[in-house]
Amino acid sequence: MQVEHTLHERLGWVRSLHIPDGASVDRDAVDASLAASVVAGARAFPERTTDVVHCASWLLDPWLVDALPGSRLAAFAARFDLVGDEPDDEGADDVLWFVWGRRPPWPDVADLPRDTRLRAAIAERIAAGGRPTSREGVLAR
Repeated sequence: MQVEHTLHERLGWVRSLHIPDGASVDRDAVDASLAASVVAGARAFPERTTDVVHCASWLLDPWLVDALPGSRLAAFAARFDLVGDEPDDEGADDVLWFVWGRRPPWPDVADLPRDTRLRAAIAERIAAGGRPTSREGVLAR
């Protein structure tokens, strides 16, 4: 995980969580990154100290929890309370990259591999007329 102390337009100073490609989203890995960010942030940016952990990602799209019950991705998403009312359609291109390793333009959904639960769930959602979106959330206390 990568954590950046940043000024959010609605939330003030936040520790914004970024999940690099291939990073683990299990609870222990996320908690370790967040704990390290508290120490590093207090040392580097004492004026930006905050308990608010923010994430903007397609991983927070609520359909993920329903589509992949019991998965690490669903457990990760469930840790966040969504903020803001509107999903961001830009998340679809992130999904294309992080799930299939492809850049836009989007291929025909029938050409997307469905060899994992995640890929199958997303491809089925798209085939049914849905579209992956990004959502913003704050880590629930």
